[in-house]
Amino acid sequence: MEDLAVDKIVNNGIGLVPPEIAEKLYEGLHSHLESVGIDGVKVDVIHLLEMLCEDYGGRVDLAKAYYKALTTSVKKHFNGNGVIASMEHCNDFMFLGTETIALGRVGDDFWCTDPSGDPNGTFWLQGCHMVHCAYNSLWMGNFIHPDWDMFQSTHPCAEFHAASRAIS
Repeated sequence: MEDLAVDKIVNNGIGLVPPEIAEKLYEGLHSHLESVGIDGVKVDVIHLLEMLCEDYGGRVDLAKAYYKALTTSVKKHFNGNGVIASMEHCNDFMFLGTETIALGRVGDDFWCTDPSGDPNGTFWLQGCHMVHCAYNSLWMGNFIHPDWDMFQSTHPCAEFHAASRAIS
């Protein structure tokens, strides 16, 4: 399955705020958002820190700097738990990034059709999504509130998705 975020980075490149000023980045963003009444943020694609670490002291040092900066800022501006996390399935997040997470994605993005174009694969894909979310919830539910992602209410499997989320 494709990772669209990674594809865009490979094709277009990405910049990174140096870890020694990550606190300034989050402080600037979060203080402004709080000043206009926002009470939380979504952190998406944070697993990409692992791809960008080579020039910044390695994976562990980069992750520690970013998660410390994020946690400090969220505690200050969003009552300590104002983060929705998505695409965070990496070791560094599990060990360093869960302190301020209110809700975290426990599966891949909802795909309304099979990205390979197989019309029958669409139904198989929905079952895989539910199984992944259920298993990941057993583990990740110990430290975050599991989010099974959105779904389309007009999708052929919408009732299946609604029922699975109702019992999640």
